[in-house]
Formats: sequence, structure tokens, C-alpha cells
Amino acid sequence: MYKLLLIDDEYFVRKGMRETVDWQQVGVEYIGDADNGRDGFRKACELDPDIIITDIRMPEMDGLELIEACQKKGLKAQFIVMSAHNDFNYAKGALQLGACDYILKPASEDQIAQAVKKAIELMEKEKRVSALQRSVDLYQSAAVGYVLLKVCLDTSLNDESIRNEFASVSLDMPESGNLMVFIRICEYYLLLHNHSQAEMNHFHTVLNQYMNKALSLYDKNDYWILSSERSSFILLIHDSDDEKAAISRLQDRLNELCHAMSEMFPAFFISVGVSRRINSLHEISQGYTQAYIAAYANSTITKNHVNLFQEGGDGGFRREIAGALNYISSHYSENISVESIATELYISPSHLMHLFKEVMGKTINESITEYRMQAAQFMLRNSYFNIAEISERSGYKNAKYFTRVFKSYTGMTPSEYARKAF
Repeated sequence: MYKLLLIDDEYFVRKGMRETVDWQQVGVEYIGDADNGRDGFRKACELDPDIIITDIRMPEMDGLELIEACQKKGLKAQFIVMSAHNDFNYAKGALQLGACDYILKPASEDQIAQAVKKAIELMEKEKRVSALQRSVDLYQSAAVGYVLLKVCLDTSLNDESIRNEFASVSLDMPESGNLMVFIRICEYYLLLHNHSQAEMNHFHTVLNQYMNKALSLYDKNDYWILSSERSSFILLIHDSDDEKAAISRLQDRLNELCHAMSEMFPAFFISVGVSRRINSLHEISQGYTQAYIAAYANSTITKNHVNLFQEGGDGGFRREIAGALNYISSHYSENISVESIATELYISPSHLMHLFKEVMGKTINESITEYRMQAAQFMLRNSYFNIAEISERSGYKNAKYFTRVFKSYTGMTPSEYARKAF
């Protein structure tokens, strides 16, 4: 029920309205009154009413000053202004400030009820419009995220195809000066088994808060959240500044995020990967792979740390490792193996397996499964493909085997995952 506050310096007006109007019948709860504008403003700030009925002429603060003070404070109440003076300038001033109605004293019970009902109708309309706008915004955000992730995962798309994809969701994104960020929660599915749902929810809430704080560095039109799965976040950020300065600025913000999370949650670890500068649309998928590689490199320095993708060189990634992960990201839906990857890289399978395990801390087959599961989770959350189609698109010809692998990896069947509200 909506809350109503009355402000009038005349005692009998307050007493009469409080006792004679059937407020519940009108659709509001009468929460109090005040005998001057300043006290009324204090009560409005304290009680946060939905509707304020206020007199125009009052001591200490008149009705128009009261409305202005409430609006500056950020109160969202609907105002109904009363006055014993049939003065058009008062009415005009009140309406210009956004009052929903202006009634003359002495007002009948019916006039008051009709004015309050008008205020309620306006609030109901605002709620419907706001809810509709939120739905549109959510749909648009989800559609943009879906298209961007599709561009990340489909390496066959050229610039023109990507422009068409962007046009389908009215996405106007600069084609150069972009950076991909991959934030992953290390050993996520192990954490699910070792921590309560409340602990996991608290961790995600805080991580989202610090991620939004990091993104506050940028204009809202300069970053896109491609995916916000519980186990990872994928971001695309535009920064037209010099490449070195742009990466340094982003790295500083993300390091602050990592430091804060490690201080608050010492039992949880996150790893953040940042791509090289993306300067064309078809490089988006390459940037995604680079951020993925940087986030998944298995080293003691990668936990609660921001890792910049560098192929080779000090602190970089071995050519063979980057090549193997690039191959996996481009061919995960195919029947790939250690042998096919080694052939592509012109090295022996045994050397590749040994090197990969040493650097990444996992086998190539484990990384193939990991990448396929990431892709499968994306498709389950963002497409109309059935389980058999997702199985095949994830690199599994046998849907039953895919289901077993998926459940082993996530603790849920694909159907359960698709239904679960993360």
C-alpha cells in the first residue's frame, strides 16, 4: 500500500483529513503529518512517503520550497498541493515543479480522494513503464552479449559478417582500440562442493561490486559484458588512448580488484587475463583466445593477478602453448587430439604433452574438455539449440557421452544447467 504524508499549518485541516477520509479505501496508508514546511521536509526524509499533500503557505518553508527541497534530496514522492488562495501563479509554480494536482481549500473528501487516486495512477504507470524499460534493457543487453560471444567463438566470421551481426542488435562498437578481459574463478566447481550457497552468493556479489568499480573508469558505452557466468566473466573494453597507457590503466584497476578479493576471500582465487590490443573486428575472436590463455595459464603468479597476453619473451607464453590453445579455441567443435595439434605446430606429440603439462598444470585433453564445457555452457544459456545440437557443436558426436562429461565437470546435467537461474 502506498504511504501518504500530510503537511499543513492548520490544525483542524490536519485533524479533519486524518479522521474523516477513509485512506485505506482510497488505497493509501496515512503515515503522519506536520504543521510546517521544515518539519514536513524532515519527516519526508525520514518516512519516505509515496504521496505528499502539502499546503502552499506555511511558516519556515512554503509548499513550493518544500517540493524543491524534496526533489533535491532525491525523494520520488508525488505531490498534491492545496491552497486557500485561488491564485493561478501558485498552481502554475506547483505544476512546473512536477506536482500531480492542485486543489483549493476547503476541499471535499471526494476531491481529496480523486487527487490521491490520480497520484496512484501516475505511480502505477511509472512502474509499468519502468518495468518495460528494464525488460527491454535486459533483452538488449543479453542480445548484445550473445552476438559478441558468438563473434568470439566463431573464428570463421569476417569483418562484414561481424558488422551484420552487430547491426542485428543495433550495436555500434568501434572497430579498433579494444581489449578483451577474461576473469575466471579458479577451481570453481571444487569451490561449489566445499562452500555453502550463501558463501558463494556473497563472493559473487562482492566480485560484481568490484568489477563494476573497475569498469566505472569507462563510459557506459565503452564496455560490454559478454558473459557473466558464475564461473567466469568476459568483458570487452574500448579505450582510444595510446595502447600502452590504455593497458596500464586497465591493469591497475583490475589489480585493485584482485587485491581486494584476495583480502576479503583468502580461500578463493581469481585469475584475470587481458588480450593484446584488438584493432579490427575479425581480431575479436583472437583477442578472446588471448585473454582466455592468459587467464588459464597455470602459475603461482596467475592467481589473484592480472596477466597480460604475451607470446614468448620474459613473462610471456611459450609459442607452443599459445599455439596449442589457439588451435583448441578454433577447432574445439571438431575431432581434435594431441596428435592433430602437434602436427599443426610441427612438434612431437610427446614433447607437446610434456611441455603443456609443465606450463599449464593440466593435460591437453583436460584443456580441450575445459574449453568445450565453456562453449557448451554459453550455448545452453544463450541459444535455442537442443542438447543434441549443443553436444555436436561442442565437439561431442554422442549426446549421452556429452551429458556424462558435462555432469562430471559442472555437477549438473545440461538440462539442469539450462534451467538453473545463475
